[in-house]
Amino acid sequence: MRSRALNRAFNRALIDIEYRHALLQNLRGILGSEGVPEGEIRGLESRSPHDIRELAQALEKLHLESFH
Repeated sequence: MRSRALNRAFNRALIDIEYRHALLQNLRGILGSEGVPEGEIRGLESRSPHDIRELAQALEKLHLESFH
């Protein structure tokens, strides 16, 4: 299950273009400052999303993996 902090960061990235660009350029720094747990940050970094679509796909995979 995804943390609330990660959900908030993703939701903000959907509506705030500047935040989205910053997030994709500095995933670790932005998510860390938002309070996203280290395991979730590593999981997303391993997928190296380059745009909002890839980020959404990485989030979905991360979420599904949490149930296995």
